[in-house]
Amino acid sequence: MDSPTGAYVSGAGKAGLVLAGGGARAAYQVGVLKAMQGLLAREPRTAIVLTNYGFRQYRDRALSLGAKYFFDKSRDLEEMRKVLVGLAANA
Repeated sequence: MDSPTGAYVSGAGKAGLVLAGGGARAAYQVGVLKAMQGLLAREPRTAIVLTNYGFRQYRDRALSLGAKYFFDKSRDLEEMRKVLVGLAANA
């Protein structure tokens, strides 16, 4: 699934990736996760949300929809880098 606000990466590896862009205070990002819910249930992948909107309610909603990681671009880039390096090493 590719859209201006999200991308699903599949292939031989085990990691999938949601890169959520801006717009409507996270409404598009939640939509991408909703669309991926069935796929994530059938083919376990790692969904990652990267956003400008680090609100607790949004984080909780994203995690409840299947995101394994939730990163706020303004404060979590180093943590995100560590997670991606770890996922790549285990793929």
